[in-house]
Parts: sequence; C-alpha cells; structure tokens
Amino acid sequence: MIAQREAPAGDTVTVIVTGLARSGTSMVAGILNELGAPMGESWARGVFEDAELDADFKYWPFEVPHHRIEARNANPIWGFKHPALYDRLRPEDLRYFRNPRLVVVTRDFAAVCARYLRDTPNLEAIIPETSEQHSRMIKFFQAADCPKLMVSYERFLASPLQLILPLAEFCGLKYSSAALTRAVAMVGDKTDYEAAFGPQNLNAAARG
Repeated sequence: MIAQREAPAGDTVTVIVTGLARSGTSMVAGILNELGAPMGESWARGVFEDAELDADFKYWPFEVPHHRIEARNANPIWGFKHPALYDRLRPEDLRYFRNPRLVVVTRDFAAVCARYLRDTPNLEAIIPETSEQHSRMIKFFQAADCPKLMVSYERFLASPLQLILPLAEFCGLKYSSAALTRAVAMVGDKTDYEAAFGPQNLNAAARG
C-alpha cells in the first residue's frame, strides 16, 4: 500500500477507484460500499460501477455531469469505480469532484494478462497493450493533485484486514463490526475471519 499526499481529516469525501480492467477494482469498490461509501447503482451485480456516471464519461470533457455529481454529494462520503479512468478523464478533471481521494488498484501483470486472454486469445497483442495501459495508469496516478493511495490486489487476498483498515481510514469511513465483516467477505477468501482473528478483534477494529 503506497500513499502519496496523506488524506486530511474531513467529513465530505469523493472516493475514486480505478486500475487496469480485471485488476480487482470491483473488489475494492465492493469493500468501500460495504463500509458505508455508496458506489452507485451498477449495471451488473458485483461490478460496483455507477451506471449513470459511466455513461456520462463517454462525453467527458465536453459535457461534465455537474447535476449528477451534485446529486451524489447528498452523501457526505460517496464514490465511484471506473477501470481505465485514465482513458476518460485527465488528472486535472478530478477537481470537479468534492474532496477527491484517488485509489488505484494494482495486480500481478501476468494475472491481468491471463484474464484478458479469456476474451482475446492473442498473447502477442495483449502483453504490449497491457504494458501501455499500466504506464498510462501510473502517469495518471502521479499527476493527480489530490490525496492518493495505491493498493495491491494480491495483498488484499493475503491480509484483508491489514489493508481494509487503512483503506477505510484513508477514505474517512466510520463503520460497524458487522460492516467490517461484510467488507472482509468481499475479498472472496472463504476463510472464517471471525474464527481466525476472533470476533473481539473485528469489534475492536470497528470505528462506528
């Protein structure tokens, strides 16, 4: 987990999740949704992509959806997830969102390529394209002028609580022990975390 520009304390935040397609952005968005940051009405179960904002991005920057953003701002903390956001928005466009905090999800390069191979069985084309997308993502992350966090999909799988807790703190989220348990379940690991860590640990970690 790499943080640049520590997030200041605040009650109003817009969490923006991005990364390469098939890198674990849906998992991270699902975790945030369970912890209390609404991530929008999705077009498919388990995807956690705001369908309305997703459609709006097709016309960005010619039509900035101010009305949509203002409606979402009724929630003190809310967010959205969009893979390859760096192909839709410029880093300076993040200013249109209230107190943005950028979360970039990374995943093992070979694993991402393997996921692409399911749809496009052409490894010679996939490797350079994935490499180019990764480069654009890193440039977007570096240029973003807001608090930002880079997280690893593999580390989430290995140690869910060790990453979920600082992620929630970065986003300014307060949550119950029940919400934390649901968030851990979003990681997809079938381990019984209450048995592994003890319910007292989950309760102690909860901040609301």
